Amino acid sequence: MPDVVGYSFLAVTFLLLCAAAWTDLESRTIPNAIPVAVFVVALAACIVLPDLRADWGWHAGSFVVMFALGFAAFAGRVLGGGDVKLLIALSPWIALPKLASLLLFIGVAGGALACIFILAALVRRESGKTALRQRIPYGVAILAGAVAVAIL
Repeated sequence: MPDVVGYSFLAVTFLLLCAAAWTDLESRTIPNAIPVAVFVVALAACIVLPDLRADWGWHAGSFVVMFALGFAAFAGRVLGGGDVKLLIALSPWIALPKLASLLLFIGVAGGALACIFILAALVRRESGKTALRQRIPYGVAILAGAVAVAIL
């Protein structure tokens, strides 16, 4: 029988990530309540689920590394504050050895999203530079990367 509690935690996290992606697409912002909820669900999962509880050190390490990377990305204006908060909130779900995979999938999804924005600008007869000046809704890429890691 599948672990109903574990799947419930994953389902709630997935729905929260979908909400973040949707609001990011619509307004280029991610409300603070969403990363907070993702973080609370992740912490609860780390406490309740035996597999996550057994590897708590790896999950805490992932949080620390993501916090440092997120701070640097925000300071360097690579990512917005909502995107960084969402990544940090999601990090306790991912054990440190899998963090590189998550970031790789998010980066690939973000690159694909940027290409879509450039193509849309070209269709509208704007320059690709104009498209890249827009803020890319990275909440969508974070959702895609998290789904890819969960599946694999």
